[in-house]
Amino acid sequence: MYYSSPRLSSVARKRTEEGAEIRGEGSGAGGMVLASDLGRRLAAIRHSQEIALRMRESLAATAQYTLHSSADASGLLALRKRVKSTPGATDITIGDMAAFCAVQALLEFPH
Repeated sequence: MYYSSPRLSSVARKRTEEGAEIRGEGSGAGGMVLASDLGRRLAAIRHSQEIALRMRESLAATAQYTLHSSADASGLLALRKRVKSTPGATDITIGDMAAFCAVQALLEFPH
């Protein structure tokens, strides 16, 4: 049986002339990678692996704690409704209001 070299598209042929190598994946230019790209990709993979390792170490070394709590927000919702009904008022979210309250509390009690 006789095998010929792969037929390359014009884009793939141009990339091989620029120094790209066929990886054996995909077809056409999508299955090729420039040698300089390969080094960057390998560095990115090593970087991702290092991040994953550090995250696993952090998970294993720290206590896992989840707090579930609730509070009556009827006053906050009423205030939001009043603010939103003011002519020319911008849309305000519960998160905006909670952040504002947190800042005010920290200003009043910095310690």
